[in-house]
Amino acid sequence: FFKLNGCRSLFPGPEGEYIPMKKIEKQFYHKKADHRFRGHTIEGAPNVRQVLTYIDFHAKEELNAFGLYDVQGYQSQYYAHRFMQKNHPEEGFDAGLAETQWRALYENEVLKRGQILFSGEHDLLPATLGLDVNDHRLYIEGKKEFPKEVFQYIALLNGERKFINNNMYFTQLCYSHPEVQKRMVEKAVSIAKKNPHLDFYGITFADWHRNHCECEECKKSRPSDKYVSILNMIDERLTEEGLDTKILFSFYNDTMFAPIKEKIKNPDRFAFQYCPISRSYSSGLTEASVFPEPQPYKYNDWKHPSSSEETIALFQEWEKAFEGARTAFEYHFW
Repeated sequence: FFKLNGCRSLFPGPEGEYIPMKKIEKQFYHKKADHRFRGHTIEGAPNVRQVLTYIDFHAKEELNAFGLYDVQGYQSQYYAHRFMQKNHPEEGFDAGLAETQWRALYENEVLKRGQILFSGEHDLLPATLGLDVNDHRLYIEGKKEFPKEVFQYIALLNGERKFINNNMYFTQLCYSHPEVQKRMVEKAVSIAKKNPHLDFYGITFADWHRNHCECEECKKSRPSDKYVSILNMIDERLTEEGLDTKILFSFYNDTMFAPIKEKIKNPDRFAFQYCPISRSYSSGLTEASVFPEPQPYKYNDWKHPSSSEETIALFQEWEKAFEGARTAFEYHFW
């Protein structure tokens, strides 16, 4: 309505707004959006004011979804000024404050604009182990040690169960372990109960590749088969609890390779996210594009696709396991 009356929002903040001094005119307009999900995420290194300003700009640009993933992780990068400390000394930063008060503030701004709220992603695995994501940097820097009892639940790699680079987000779990499955399901349901305002809760495996558990039980199936099996368990428990939280799951790293045994049982609960990290934007797909045979999956021994055509060939295999809503995660802020 405002655009048709000549208003423009060229960039975030009031400085980017053009509002003509004229009499408002009534408008007649109807359009079905080209895509169901249209939005951005916090990913980057913004400060609090920048995130709030961007959420406002986001709505004015007719976008309808916003992803709040790892608030404290990204914002701590801004306040640390890691690469510009000569001119900007490190500022005080409270990770707990970021993940509670700041997140609540952002969620309120997103929801009061009627937008679809996405959250979650890589947080479920540390939560399953009972780890506090606010201590993420302390573990990496060796200032805190992981509890001994959690090692039995993480992936066996090269005969050892240990955290990759002391990073709770990089380390896969032993997904065939009954206790791991139970904990993941119960933690996901607990999060949904505590956050009924979430439209989509993202569930992914670790933020790394070719590092899945090599125990005999885990090697019997593809990571995607274990992924879908656990997602179905979560769906069943959410249904039992009468919760309508939607689940976002991802085509990402090892889960780019489709399951061959399991299938999503309740497509209405889920949306599937196309997210093949480390890809090129130098060329696009056309109607003339030729898709090769999908790369065969080799446990912890596959290669990242080198072209969009190779990636889409893998994505098409997923259509046999899931026919529901889809979205794409793009890294345009790179």
